[in-house]
Amino acid sequence: AYEVKDAEAMGNLLKEHGIEILDSVPIPGYERFEFRDPFGNRVECIKPLTEAKDERNGHATIFKESPDYEKK
Repeated sequence: AYEVKDAEAMGNLLKEHGIEILDSVPIPGYERFEFRDPFGNRVECIKPLTEAKDERNGHATIFKESPDYEKK
């Protein structure tokens, strides 16, 4: 996987160049997507997020950028 600063912008850039973005299994705490390289290998772009709010009682999960992200 490649860690990216802005997963949405990266996905849009790939789409602009004709690359199909694939559905992927969600991972709590991460924004992510997948695509295939020209040889058919799966490539993942991932962005770490902070922990979610408690999802009890049907409350939506809200993530924010990790404060430690820029330190990496």
